[in-house]
Amino acid sequence: MRAARRADHPRVNELFHVQTGVNLEGGLKEMFILGLQTDCFERRYTAALAIISAAYSYSMMPASERQRVDTKVYENLSGTLVGSSPFEFQRLFPSPLRAACRALAMADLNIPPAIEGEKWKLPKSKRWLGVPSSAPFKLFRHYKAGKEARKQAQHYLEAKGVDVQSLGL
Repeated sequence: MRAARRADHPRVNELFHVQTGVNLEGGLKEMFILGLQTDCFERRYTAALAIISAAYSYSMMPASERQRVDTKVYENLSGTLVGSSPFEFQRLFPSPLRAACRALAMADLNIPPAIEGEKWKLPKSKRWLGVPSSAPFKLFRHYKAGKEARKQAQHYLEAKGVDVQSLGL
């Protein structure tokens, strides 16, 4: 079990002790590691939900609304990254990164996801591209890293009637 191997690492007890003042013993150490993995899984699952919801919502919008969202994306990208012209955004950005940018733009424009009962759960960072800790990159990184979380998010949204395979993510 990966968690057990990580739990034996000497820095784990030190990290936990610094954060909480408690020494980890046996099963507590494994619970701490599993908690870290759970938090990571939640971030990846939330990112997958946001990206898939954004791609689906964008595909369901009329052309005028899509133009409004893309205008907001270009406005947010303006001057922050080489390669952020509308042409480059449409042709060179990977589709999950485009969807992440659009999710943030839709949230800024108060456009809810086109999936009943869903709300935007996005990173709090309002910075845009240009730094790896920016909101679009956070979503993109968590989406790409979480294969299992992505599968579960896809199954959840498919149960709500979303044709995930047609989105090209």
